[in-house]
Amino acid sequence: MCFIQKTKFSSGATNPGRDGNLLEIIAFNYIPEDVLCLSHPLHVLYLREVGFPVKQIEPCRQWMTSTLGLNKSQNSSAQFGFMVGGTAHAVVVDQTRPWIPIAMQALPPPMRLVWGTPDLTYLEHVHKHLVTQGIDVTEETEQIKFHLEEYQQVLRR
Repeated sequence: MCFIQKTKFSSGATNPGRDGNLLEIIAFNYIPEDVLCLSHPLHVLYLREVGFPVKQIEPCRQWMTSTLGLNKSQNSSAQFGFMVGGTAHAVVVDQTRPWIPIAMQALPPPMRLVWGTPDLTYLEHVHKHLVTQGIDVTEETEQIKFHLEEYQQVLRR
């Protein structure tokens, strides 16, 4: 089953997977294709929303605010909420909450998420916070690698 979304600014499709994961592809016509490099076999420019099913939603949101500088959206609830920073949206959801429209339990997908920033100062700020919190950080040229719960994270410039 595939749900099509078409608006003045975008069009796309939602494909609920049988494994509890949801793939939603939205194409925005206002993003210049010559600015970002295509990646992945799907030739995507970037992913705007990534789901983070977690055991405890509030500590995760607080961590994203204090460490990554993301902001909690106005319509957040105890089981679901968007954390926003620039064009990135982290959909933080309680693992016991079913995904809509497929009503399956939200399970952590095995993924490695790469956050991008043009700001080297921001990269250094996040690195400092991670080290202060005792989180293992692997440092490479203009990027750091770390974990948020079971999610592999990379922050690169």
